[in-house]
Amino acid sequence: MIEKLKFKLARFLLKRKLKSKKTSEIKFGELLKKSKSFFVIMPEDDTDFNNSFLILNYLKSENKVLEIFTNDYRLNLLQSKFSFRIYPLKFEDKTKLNLISKKTIDFLSSKYADVVIDLNRGNNLFCSYAANIVKSDVKIGFDKIDSEIYYNLIIKSSGADSKSAYEALINSLQMF
Repeated sequence: MIEKLKFKLARFLLKRKLKSKKTSEIKFGELLKKSKSFFVIMPEDDTDFNNSFLILNYLKSENKVLEIFTNDYRLNLLQSKFSFRIYPLKFEDKTKLNLISKKTIDFLSSKYADVVIDLNRGNNLFCSYAANIVKSDVKIGFDKIDSEIYYNLIIKSSGADSKSAYEALINSLQMF
């Protein structure tokens, strides 16, 4: 009960904060082909995390510069497989409403990437907000509650397993 109330309050605060953000029309075809840097927010779900390596491998094969934002306890899993710049998320980086702490907001607002990808398929306000703090023209995420506020390219996962959802994201990126 309290978690639902915290989620609704956090969602209300984020909607109010992000409502004023206006984005201009974007030609995704040109922008994604020319993009060199990607800021990837890794999923919190264990199965999704393991399947998200499909995306990292694809972007690596396309010679994209990657920066990864993930939980600190998953750092070793990524470091053993990838040599990207990884930013660990610590427990104290979250507020009581599961939003981003001031210190982390300051850190993320100093970052720039051509494209930000949030690989969380569930309603994770922390990660959705983090995707909006990083300076970028293109923010990609999966269809969830209020996703049109957070992202300008939304991938439908339609309840599919995470592997199919990430393959759909790769197919979408390949179209451009």
